[in-house]
Amino acid sequence: MLRTLHEHGVAFGDLHPGNVLVRPDGRLALVDFELAFDLVDGTPPGFGAPGFISHAARTGTAIDSYALACMRLFLFLPLTFLIELDSGKAEALAEAAAERFALPEGWAAQLVADLRAATGGQLPAGTTERTGTGRPLVVPDGASDDAWRRVMDELAEGILAAATPERTSRLYPGDPEQFNRNGIDLAHGAAGVIYALAESGYPVPEQHVEWLLQAARDPKVVRPGLYDGLHGTAIALDRLGLTAEAGEILDRARELTETRQRLGVFGADLAGGLAGIGLSLLHFADRRGEVALAEQAREYGERLAAGAPLGRGRVGLLHGGAGVALFLTRLHEHTGEERWLDLAFAALGRDLAGAQVDEKGMLLTQDGQGTAYLGAGSAGAALVARGLLRHREDAALAQAVPLLDQACAAEFLLMPGLFEGRAGMVCALAAAGGDGRQLERQVSLLSWHLVRHQDRAAFPGQLLYRLSTDLATGSAGILLALHAASARKGTALPLLDHHGAPVSAVHK
Repeated sequence: MLRTLHEHGVAFGDLHPGNVLVRPDGRLALVDFELAFDLVDGTPPGFGAPGFISHAARTGTAIDSYALACMRLFLFLPLTFLIELDSGKAEALAEAAAERFALPEGWAAQLVADLRAATGGQLPAGTTERTGTGRPLVVPDGASDDAWRRVMDELAEGILAAATPERTSRLYPGDPEQFNRNGIDLAHGAAGVIYALAESGYPVPEQHVEWLLQAARDPKVVRPGLYDGLHGTAIALDRLGLTAEAGEILDRARELTETRQRLGVFGADLAGGLAGIGLSLLHFADRRGEVALAEQAREYGERLAAGAPLGRGRVGLLHGGAGVALFLTRLHEHTGEERWLDLAFAALGRDLAGAQVDEKGMLLTQDGQGTAYLGAGSAGAALVARGLLRHREDAALAQAVPLLDQACAAEFLLMPGLFEGRAGMVCALAAAGGDGRQLERQVSLLSWHLVRHQDRAAFPGQLLYRLSTDLATGSAGILLALHAASARKGTALPLLDHHGAPVSAVHK
């Protein structure tokens, strides 16, 4: 089709899978000609679909030739967005596709040659690799612990090198969502990165800790939640051994919680609502021996029992029933009361009731889509289900766990991150124990997303458009996942792992 257009003096200008339709009889058709241009005197478009454009292939027929080569790769490994970040990914992904699908000998080399021909003989340096010396990125072969330890070291170095303590808006580059949360939260802000560094055994500069404290004391901070606010900051400070500072932030979080309760704006979820705050309170009740904190956590449990709202249609660990079930399980462990376990089974059952079961395993369903992700899918549900089964036998849940684990072995995942990508699968499998081959496979496949930045390993964030260092979408989350895979003792995520069944002051 492209050849026919070119013979008629027209370049299509916007080739990507969304602009190619398959007719009922199997023939193809191009749609969306708004960027087409005359090859003689037309003006090529200045933009195009991410993953199918190169600034070095924006003239004549080269614009279509480059996109066509990208489509050939995309049909096997839809990660062509990464070539715009690091040109070395073209060869790496082509070779990975050729190996995975047993493609004809020379297929990968020809595809890369076509990409280079369209860009004038050499692929231009990607946006992330331009900052380095051009030294080739050493990609681990398989799941070798030594090779991935080097990646961990480079990730930690890169995170610290990217920090900007002189800025007041954020400390570490990450998802833009952190600007809605004053840059302090566990998911996207400084607290999550600092926690990941400390948990993985890397030192955190004092200046970075001071930045987090100053930012958390700012009156503009109004969220008290675990993953979106001050409770997460307190957890990070506690992980560093800064008990007094953690207590200060915890007290501030309590004031904000009371205010939000009066306003009636609290949800039930783990990310920013009652379940997450309750989980944090139980942690600090044990750490500080304060009965009042445990009593407050129990009060939150009562509110959940009375029907505190979850987001409509939301499922999973962060925003669904699985996260509520995790908190209620911990409340059972602290009080010994069976009613909390009853409520926990019901909360998790809410998520599993609409799950899809097929050859991929059991996928939680949200907005009509099945997902295995840690934040809203099978990985998080498997973690919570195991915690429940430690306390009570349940045939249906016991049958669901292997299916949830099977979903965590998904071969292709669009993103590498913790809550919506492969790192979450690594954490879930690390916590599951059992056959380590699936865990090793998931660790190995992280190399598909590995790119260069300042001569170090780095990873792209949400939708693969830019690098991220945060916990939810970027390098900090992947660092934590690799640590979990190495330690094999749990997810390594704050407050998610089972550490026995403490008897708190509430039970006494």
